[in-house]
Amino acid sequence: AVASMLRTSVGSAWRRVAAPLCAARPNPPRGLAGRDAWSVRAFSAGHDTGNANWMSNKLQKKVAKLRMVDKVRKAAEAGESEAMTLMGAACAMGNQVPTDETEAGRWFLAAAKAGCQTGALAAGIWLLEGRGGLEASAEAAAPHLKVAADHGISRGQTMLGILTLEGTGVEKNAAAAAKLFEKASADNDHIATYNLGVLFQTGRGVAKNPGKGAPMIRKAAVAGVPEAQFTISQWCG
Repeated sequence: AVASMLRTSVGSAWRRVAAPLCAARPNPPRGLAGRDAWSVRAFSAGHDTGNANWMSNKLQKKVAKLRMVDKVRKAAEAGESEAMTLMGAACAMGNQVPTDETEAGRWFLAAAKAGCQTGALAAGIWLLEGRGGLEASAEAAAPHLKVAADHGISRGQTMLGILTLEGTGVEKNAAAAAKLFEKASADNDHIATYNLGVLFQTGRGVAKNPGKGAPMIRKAAVAGVPEAQFTISQWCG
């Protein structure tokens, strides 16, 4: 299993100087940002902004504008897949309805079945983490994450990349994982940037190139990825 790295907290002053810090010491990091990256705290300071890692950028914007939830519920009950996803988000966050992860999971799974890619991402996370009373299953989650990844949702690409690197729920393939991280990183997913940097540092799935990997790790550190920050601190130790 991919090892999760020790989390550390650094101040804003550190972040301002982190990019050029210790550039001459690209020693191999101790591990990847792994399963802990699937928790609600993931993707930099998501817990500070109220964003959860099961929400695509598109869904975040829609939830921010969500008003009249009764109309959304009617549309969801009529089979509109995006409305189903919105209802799931409302239930998950307690937005105008009682917080209910079981009901959220029901809506997310229905939305994914109806072809909503943002719903597929959320459904994948619910299944991966066993939320809302669902049985935790990487095998069940992977097809939903693949739908999200195939439609360009960076968080789906990152999570599917981690599963693919581990061989958890899908066939193990480091090269395929690297490609997924590369796509997500290009869309500014900082967990993916860090993980891709580690692959270049260690030569997993790509040709070993510490000179290419180190700047990625520094970039992720500046963006707030704790695992990257810890790696930088070890380079400076």
